[in-house]
Amino acid sequence: MNTYDVVPAGRKPGSIKKSLCGWAPDNGSPGRRLLFIPLLLSIWLSTPLQADSQVFFSATEAVQPRIIEAIDSCHQTLDIAMYDFSSKPLLKALKRASERGVKVRVLLDRNVIQAHSKLYDGLPRIQFRTLAGRNNGRKGLMHNKFAIFDNNRIETGSYNWTQGAEINNFENALFEDDPSVASAYIRQFETLWAKGRSYKVNSGTNSSHRHGKNSMTWLKLH
Repeated sequence: MNTYDVVPAGRKPGSIKKSLCGWAPDNGSPGRRLLFIPLLLSIWLSTPLQADSQVFFSATEAVQPRIIEAIDSCHQTLDIAMYDFSSKPLLKALKRASERGVKVRVLLDRNVIQAHSKLYDGLPRIQFRTLAGRNNGRKGLMHNKFAIFDNNRIETGSYNWTQGAEINNFENALFEDDPSVASAYIRQFETLWAKGRSYKVNSGTNSSHRHGKNSMTWLKLH
């Protein structure tokens, strides 16, 4: 292994050498310097990777472009549990994702979705389900607001995927790629998804499909 002389202030030339494996006294024994290799490797391997966390506040910075960027970066899966979802730019991003082969699943609150029944149209590749509260759907809400990108990054916070959240409200959105956090959200989404009620929708731009007590037409994005 190649070494080269380094002379810190106050030391004589040749008194310290730096090898590719770290600092070591120059005692004339290359073997002792090589002992630093497994030591440094074990330290490096045992050090947890830094998770990347980012938080944004709608009062001071645009949140929607960050979400669109995350959607556009998806390659395989995108799972969304959202109380209210009516933002056309975000739905357009979902459409792009589904058209490039990303598996997109969206879980929405069963009651709120009825307020947007005239907005939806033309997203046949996306799976939608609805869910109400925990009391057998008679009371409560599906009030989650999170998304899972490629099973390794999540976005969560107070931010509903609406224009009101972007323009009018004081909201926050946290992006996190810690594996343990992502795993917890993945498990929760699968639990909620299994409880949800499926919506069968039409791909036509001018048609709607009624399902059970609720109605839903797909957002016109043309």
